[in-house]
Amino acid sequence: MSVRGHVVEQAASGAEALDLAKVIDPDLILLDLGLPDIDGLDLCRHLRLQHSCPVIVVTADALEDRTIALLDLGADDYVVKPYRMNELLARVRVALRHRLTATAVLDAPIIECGDLIVDVDAHQLIIAGTPVEMYPRQFDLLVALVRNEGRVMTYAALARALWGLEAPANYQYPLRTAISKLRKTLGVGPQRPTVDTEHHVGYRLVAPTSREE
Repeated sequence: MSVRGHVVEQAASGAEALDLAKVIDPDLILLDLGLPDIDGLDLCRHLRLQHSCPVIVVTADALEDRTIALLDLGADDYVVKPYRMNELLARVRVALRHRLTATAVLDAPIIECGDLIVDVDAHQLIIAGTPVEMYPRQFDLLVALVRNEGRVMTYAALARALWGLEAPANYQYPLRTAISKLRKTLGVGPQRPTVDTEHHVGYRLVAPTSREE
């Protein structure tokens, strides 16, 4: 079946999805949590062991603990029912684009996003050609977001990037403070990435090209 230029295969159960994924080697998986046989968390774990393609979770409630657990497990994004087709297709495009660039970005010492240049080794940020001073922890937060541009990063994932094993028990408040300071540092502009809030879940860095889609 073809939908908006994409070839789509459907599975009615988790077991069928696992078998189908082995045969077709998908470019992207839409994982509906309302499956009759396998819990979404277990299915995502099995799929992640077999495939590196993006996984977008389709859920009826973004506040579900399972949705956040799936994102921490490695799912790339989520959409909440009911959703608009244009919204879903935009998330698909971002996920597929991230897949094409993920390996290079994860290993790259210098990352470009909009009018930002992030020199990881030098711990330097350049905005629109101007070097900007950043505290080490604020820079680590930026690196975590820019390496995962377009993906939702949960509070827990960002806390690990900031504090590692020393993350405070109640890390959401200091994380919100760090995000607020990062937004002020980045400022705004037509080619400036933005740090968007995913309420009750986390944050994502959105590139200018994604905002135009």
